[in-house]
Amino acid sequence: MTKSSEWNLAGLVDDQGGLEWPLSGAGWAIPAHVEVKGEHLRWRWFGDDEETAINTYAQPGPGMLMDFTRIAEDVDKVESYARKWGTLRICRHGKPAPHIEPPSIQRAGKTPKIPWCEPRQNRDGDYLEPLSAWVNYSNQVSAMINIAAAIHRGRHGEAKDWKVLNHGGNPRWRGKQSPAEDARHLSRMLQYWLNISRAKPLVAWSGKDVDVGLGSETLFGNLAIQLMLLISKSEGIVFCDGCSKPYTPTLRRPKTGQRSFCQECRARRVPKRMADRDYRARKREGR
Repeated sequence: MTKSSEWNLAGLVDDQGGLEWPLSGAGWAIPAHVEVKGEHLRWRWFGDDEETAINTYAQPGPGMLMDFTRIAEDVDKVESYARKWGTLRICRHGKPAPHIEPPSIQRAGKTPKIPWCEPRQNRDGDYLEPLSAWVNYSNQVSAMINIAAAIHRGRHGEAKDWKVLNHGGNPRWRGKQSPAEDARHLSRMLQYWLNISRAKPLVAWSGKDVDVGLGSETLFGNLAIQLMLLISKSEGIVFCDGCSKPYTPTLRRPKTGQRSFCQECRARRVPKRMADRDYRARKREGR
C-alpha cells in the first residue's frame, strides 16, 4: 500500500487528494532568482540585472505540503518548487533561518552568545541551500505524516519513520512505545519544528470580524503550521464563546458569526444554556 493510501485511510487527505488545510496568513517573499547548480539551490532576492526585486509573495495553498513530500523521491523537483513556494533559507547550522532571535530584540546591554542566523551565502552574494537539506526535511515531513496516520488508526509508527526523525536533529525516540506514547513523542517533535520555524500568532481585524490564527513569514514556518493542522485534523485556532479560551476545532472551522465551543464547554452543556437564554430574550422582546 502506498503512503498516500495510508494517509487517505487515516482521514488526512481531502477530497481533491491534498494534504493542505485552510490557513490565512501574511504571506512570504519568493526570491527573484532561483536555480539549482550542482548540489545546491542558489537564490537571491534580486534578479540578474540587480534591479528586478521581489515581486511575488506566496500564500498557503493546494500542493504546498503534498509536493514537498515528493521532493525526497525526486530532487529535480526542488527548483520548480522553490520558484513557486519559496526557499527554506538554510543557515550554516543546516536549519531554517532565522531560527535565533536577532540581537535587536535581545535584552538591552547584553551581547547574545550565539549570533542571529542568516541564510548561508557565498562570496558572490548568492544564498546556498544544499539539496541534501531539502531531501532531509522532505523525508522528515513524510515520516511525521506516516506516524500520524498510523496513530490515527490505532497503530505504532514504523521504525523506519522514527529513524528518519532521529537523524533530523529532533528529540530522540527511545524504544517501542504504545500509540499514545508515540503521539506524545510526535507532538514534541512537531513542537520542535514550530519552535525553530518561529511560527507565531496572527491577528487580522477587518473592523467587524477578528480572525486569530497562526502564521509565519517563511516557507518552513508555514510547512510546520500545515503539519500541525494536518496531524491534529484541525483548521486553526478559535476562541470558545463559553469560556473565552482558545482551542483548535476539529473537522471544520466555525462560520463567521457562528458561536463556537470547546469540548469542555460542550460537556457542560454550555451551548444549550446559551441557546435557551437567547430564546428567552427573544421571547421577552416579542411581547
